[in-house]
Amino acid sequence: MSESVNHLIKTSLIILFLLCLLPGCGSGKASLKAERLKQKDAPAFTSGQYLKATGIGSSEKEARLNAKAELASVFESKVSSDVINRVRSVVEASGKETVTRDDERNIKVLSSVDLKGVEIGKTWYDEKQRAYYAIARLERAKARENWQKEVDRIDDEIELRVESLDSKKSDFGRFQSLKKARQLWLNREVALSRLNVIGYSDASMADYDIKQILSAIGNLQSQFLIYVFVNGDAGNYSEIITSEISEILSAEGYLITEDKVMATLIMDASLKVSPVELNNPDWKFARATLNLSISDKASGLTVGEISENKRASHLTYNEAAHKAVKAVAKMAAGKIINYFGSSD
Repeated sequence: MSESVNHLIKTSLIILFLLCLLPGCGSGKASLKAERLKQKDAPAFTSGQYLKATGIGSSEKEARLNAKAELASVFESKVSSDVINRVRSVVEASGKETVTRDDERNIKVLSSVDLKGVEIGKTWYDEKQRAYYAIARLERAKARENWQKEVDRIDDEIELRVESLDSKKSDFGRFQSLKKARQLWLNREVALSRLNVIGYSDASMADYDIKQILSAIGNLQSQFLIYVFVNGDAGNYSEIITSEISEILSAEGYLITEDKVMATLIMDASLKVSPVELNNPDWKFARATLNLSISDKASGLTVGEISENKRASHLTYNEAAHKAVKAVAKMAAGKIINYFGSSD
């Protein structure tokens, strides 16, 4: 091979080597960066097909979690306010009930549950911001299918409860069933509001009238007379128990009577108060234990049993006992309210 040819080959190899030193040639890091920028700019999905939210974090994992949380918060804020307003409108139109704070708290809890079907569309690292990004997405069509099924399932259950009212042995049994239907309806409104957020409306054909259900609940509740009696060795504490339970029930719209003969529901309570020995010479401790049974006079059945205990402390034993009794009465009353709205 001639010297000129050898020189030409060497020159070509040198030029090729120098070219490879330029940015973007043969560099793994540069290729990876270019690919990330390409992924960042590429439309991974359309807004018509997906609902999306972006999350930022110091790591890819954190960005993913924040993206899902951001998407969930979109639903939580929109669904919660929307449902509360619509429920208040329907409830007040029934003329018998009001939307309570417990209802509002319950709706907020239902609105904040984890969304099913959320997935991460893409992630990338922004070198300028020195942060990871992730996009969470929810496919509208799949979400619609899931939530519409939920609405339909709830409608079926509410209709079954309405149809079974005649089989109940007493007004209290019917009241419990209707109260459960009311709770189911709140769940339904949350699912329906989620459908609205993703751009769909309810496609179900419910056969019940929720206003009639709410009106019936109010009518039944207005007919109940509750008699609270504390038996056993409660002594001076019996008045505290009766007063605390009666006050909380009255605030919820239930009527209290001092005539056992006229009562619809009879609540018999037994109370035990005892000292608690702890290694603390500066404080006295007492424990109050309350057992309460609820009898439905019309059916003659014991329809509920509640047991609560509470420990309290004070400088004197008498004050500690007083605090414990008052606290356990409030706890029992709260369970009674919840029980009135539950049904198998």
